[in-house]
Amino acid sequence: IDQYYNLRVSRSGSVAGASILYLLFFILFMAYQTGKGFIYQFKDIEDMDINAIVIGFAAILALFVICNYLVTSIKDGDGSLGQVYMIPAYGVLPAMVSMAIVIVMSYVLTYNEAFLLTIIMAIGIVWSIINIFLGLQTVHDYTMKETLLSLVITFVFFIIVTIITLIIIIMWEQLWQFLKSIGTEATRNVLH
Repeated sequence: IDQYYNLRVSRSGSVAGASILYLLFFILFMAYQTGKGFIYQFKDIEDMDINAIVIGFAAILALFVICNYLVTSIKDGDGSLGQVYMIPAYGVLPAMVSMAIVIVMSYVLTYNEAFLLTIIMAIGIVWSIINIFLGLQTVHDYTMKETLLSLVITFVFFIIVTIITLIIIIMWEQLWQFLKSIGTEATRNVLH
């Protein structure tokens, strides 16, 4: 909480440092998905769409940061866009450590000891969620109730933006197919 307060008053933290942490988190996430011991490796690298994962990671992060900033600026939050960008980066450190531990331990543990890996990941994820929650609460100078309400509104806004984006993409694709078929039909009729 003290470090998030220092982030709030601009005594610590940087956007460049947060970007490096996001990059490290993404690398660890990919290693967690593809680099565990063969007993625990459930996904083949060949079956993964790397472009979709990279775009999805960046889109989810950007949407969360922008939606949270917009919601909290309406609800009198004190945090700036840069601070909202930094909060999840510093908050996911326990999850990053858990992923690294699970990757290493997956090479030495048997399948009967899989519960240890599950517990380690659960602790890291819950700890990260608590860190991000406390960071948002501290930086925006909210009470717990205000933080919960802003997060609920953020996720509703997140879902609305996602649905609208999907509708626009689908409609644009339909328009492109329609224009393409008109062009094909026109060239076919001109040539004959």
